Amino acid sequence: MTEARIHDAGYRRYTGVRLGPSQAIRSLTRHTAQRVMGLRRPARYKALPFLVVLIAYLPAAVFVGLAAFLPHQLRGQLPKVSDYYGFVTAAIVLFVAFVAPESMCPDRKYRTLSLYLAAPLDSLSYLRAKAQAVVAILALVTVGPPVLMLIGLAVKNGRRRNPSGVTLGEIGTLCA
Repeated sequence: MTEARIHDAGYRRYTGVRLGPSQAIRSLTRHTAQRVMGLRRPARYKALPFLVVLIAYLPAAVFVGLAAFLPHQLRGQLPKVSDYYGFVTAAIVLFVAFVAPESMCPDRKYRTLSLYLAAPLDSLSYLRAKAQAVVAILALVTVGPPVLMLIGLAVKNGRRRNPSGVTLGEIGTLCA
């Protein structure tokens, strides 16, 4: 015989702080965004999302760099911020093809959907959290690069005139 003993801890109620549905939505949104980007997962899951983000941001960085080093006469040949999506459409389509399925399908595959739908989440708050994550990640690829390009060009031209042709001093006098 061994000296093994079984200790019955019994049922204990949860005594921690309950933060409610809004915290559950934030937590699920953060977890979904991390899953889509491959964070806290092996490297093979990070490769495609980060490659697509790199493909989306690379042309913006190149255009800003070229605008900084090209002579003034050749800068007119560079694409405008409004023409940027023509260069990254393939990256956006590739990203969209993987973002939404990666956010929804693993919950069904690993049968965790019923756990999420236990209190305090219901089906609408679950879908809201997933949609928030998808929109945030897609904004990273669709809105981020043109904003980077716009900021880069504005900083490069900021000392002289802004894109509308009005100096910052003139803006201050117009607003007063």
